[in-house]
Amino acid sequence: MKTMKTMMLAIAIVFGTSAFANAQSLSGEKNAVAVNQINDDEYADVKFEDLNEKVQATIQGYTESYDITALAYNAEKKFTRVTLASKSEKSTKVVILDDEGKEYVEPTAE
Repeated sequence: MKTMKTMMLAIAIVFGTSAFANAQSLSGEKNAVAVNQINDDEYADVKFEDLNEKVQATIQGYTESYDITALAYNAEKKFTRVTLASKSEKSTKVVILDDEGKEYVEPTAE
């Protein structure tokens, strides 16, 4: 009888743990969708060849240390968003370039 109670307790723990893990994975998926919606701020995908020469030259300078994973252009602001993946560290970095090929850094509010 004691063995039966122990077995039932073990089964209840396993089911409870798997239900908790399933709930966590579902809530994680919802957060990922929200992040994608926030980051979609009027940038459209663009081909490297469609960018001006100054921006192309700057991007080529990054290719020594980074792989280019995505390019997007905001025609209203005339900014190019470049998503870079580090070849050595396996990390990602996003750089915003103006039409002169210079990195744009948003001014911080003080």
